[in-house]
Amino acid sequence: MPNTLVFNWKRLLTEGAVVVFSILLAFAIDALWDERKKNNEIREVLSLVEIETKTNLLDLERSIKRHEKIVAAIQTAHNEQSIASVISDAVISAEVFEPTTDALQTLISTGMLSAIDNVDLRIALIAVDGLAKDLTENEAVAVKFRDFARRRIASLGVKIYDALPESNPAFVDVEVLNLLAMRESEERNAIRSGQKLQAHLQSITVNLAALNKQ
Repeated sequence: MPNTLVFNWKRLLTEGAVVVFSILLAFAIDALWDERKKNNEIREVLSLVEIETKTNLLDLERSIKRHEKIVAAIQTAHNEQSIASVISDAVISAEVFEPTTDALQTLISTGMLSAIDNVDLRIALIAVDGLAKDLTENEAVAVKFRDFARRRIASLGVKIYDALPESNPAFVDVEVLNLLAMRESEERNAIRSGQKLQAHLQSITVNLAALNKQ
């Protein structure tokens, strides 16, 4: 009888150990599966961030060129002391860069950013928003001065979209030219901010490409 009891206890302990091991194994498999799923999600978001960044770079390059075109037009206006030949670019056109950051915001808001081992890359990704806002602020001020110039022209009784004769006094109005000079300054600030953001995004693109290849 005692031997039978000992045998039963041994079997019970063995079976219990098997059950516990099976449960722990199941938990381990679930954890590995969850980790793998999470890593796949992070890789997918990082891939989207890379695509998003490249798209923003292309758009930003075009945006900077438009700012440069506006600056060139205002310079021509000052050289000629008239806006007659450049009214479209100097007084009508405006440029505002609007980056797409959905994937980047997802990366940051979900906490996936912490999965990136490269600390410099993490910091760079977080800094994108601030650099983009700097550019937006410069552009907003430039647009304000454009609007001031347009209001001045309107106050002279001129409709900005009309085909105006070259002798129109609005073309050579000193106040209009001064307002455009202030706009030019802000457009140049926008170009500098844009170039700073451009270099930043280019660096991020290189690092993301290397990371996504791993």
